[in-house]
Amino acid sequence: MAEQENAVLISIESVVFDEKIYPRKELNLDEVDRLAELLADGVDLPPIDINQDKKLLDGRHRLMAHRKNGRKEIRTVFHVTENEYEAFVIACQKNSDHGRQLTKDERRDCVLRLYKQACEKKGPYGVADGGDKRIIAKSTGVSTRSVERITQELRKEVKENREQEVRQLSEEGEGKKQISRELNLKRDTVSRVIKRAEEGGAKTTTVAFAPPDNAGSDISQAIREEREKYGVTLQYFNDKLTQIEKLVKEYRLAGDRLRNDLIQFCQDVKDQGLKNEIDRVVSFVLDDHDEFYALYKRSNVIQASKPDTSNVFPLRGVEKKTA
Repeated sequence: MAEQENAVLISIESVVFDEKIYPRKELNLDEVDRLAELLADGVDLPPIDINQDKKLLDGRHRLMAHRKNGRKEIRTVFHVTENEYEAFVIACQKNSDHGRQLTKDERRDCVLRLYKQACEKKGPYGVADGGDKRIIAKSTGVSTRSVERITQELRKEVKENREQEVRQLSEEGEGKKQISRELNLKRDTVSRVIKRAEEGGAKTTTVAFAPPDNAGSDISQAIREEREKYGVTLQYFNDKLTQIEKLVKEYRLAGDRLRNDLIQFCQDVKDQGLKNEIDRVVSFVLDDHDEFYALYKRSNVIQASKPDTSNVFPLRGVEKKTA
């Protein structure tokens, strides 16, 4: 009730819908119609929630109902958030506490997204702690045990990537203290990973190239030469390329589903206001795609002349055929 008393009227057109901080995947048109009818009958709906950037945190169906009724303003409660993580935490909690409950898939998606953001706050290989998990559980309406279960595969992937990066930096000659500082990891964690690698306990990818017969035990020298020549070690290149291939495959599959669903959806929707809502959501995807393409082209400049591949055939198990 206190929040409703603090509600203020703002222009509907100024409200920004950002799917990155909104927990619901789908818009229920029947619910929009029901709320629009209530508005037409003179019923005051609860205010929506936005942050200081006017990004919607809760109340998408109420917002669409106002638009459907031709309203120009809507009652709004403001929340101050420092970053996307805080905004998403509030959005999840608001959508879990009242109104239409989040579906099982939506709750799972919220848990994973919040966990990823909690990790990212702590650095590229950060790990969410017990406090983070309690916040995630409370904001999504699940138990901490459920958070553990839902994020099990994600935590495993984060750990593998983190340990791979530690091994890579160690192979390149960086000390434990430097690695710890660079990756924002505890010294004990770095030491354990390096120790397992030295003892042969770390999982490694077989690389189809053989060091010279006279290399002996001077593996460090071979690694330094690889890095000087290629920029990275061949083992790291193979591991990373395999990961990227997997991500590209998943990206293409998701893109196909999005394209097919989106085209059919646009053809089905007749109302221009709803079409504008679709365009608002899709514009984020298009903008991200253009930005990604530009960054990739700038970072991966390929020489026009055909490169000498005589020394690259060992990569990924490909052997150069001789006549």
